[in-house]
Amino acid sequence: MQHIFQEIYLYGGEILQSAAFQKCMSTTHHKHSNVARHSIAVAVCALQICHWLNSHHIRTDNHRMVLAALGHDLAMPYAAQCGKVLGKFTTAFRHPSDSAAIAADITDVHKRTYTAIKRHMWPLCIIPPNSLEGWILTLADKIVAIKELVSH
Repeated sequence: MQHIFQEIYLYGGEILQSAAFQKCMSTTHHKHSNVARHSIAVAVCALQICHWLNSHHIRTDNHRMVLAALGHDLAMPYAAQCGKVLGKFTTAFRHPSDSAAIAADITDVHKRTYTAIKRHMWPLCIIPPNSLEGWILTLADKIVAIKELVSH
């Protein structure tokens, strides 16, 4: 597990140290967590999936995977404020695009990473992921969200 955290810091250090990620630490997410903890858990889960796939000769881009996982909910602190006005359902639709833009402002994200972040709320948002890393992000996010919702 230590090597996974080293990979997260190596590839995602810019996001982890950003002001946007720091705001995520004080924003509640899935009732018993915060956005920062959730995003790190998604990165861990996604890398575990990537390592398993790599061991079966299916290549993944772990660098892009970490950036997508850490960046996928960066807009939640802002979306939470909007959600109080517009409703949580609107937040679910809006935060992926906003999160992708924030991640792109923090660090150089590849177009596939940007798209993975924008589409991670599939099937709620109709357009599905179009890359392996996008599908892994979507799956890891759902796994972690379910764990967070049922663990307390």
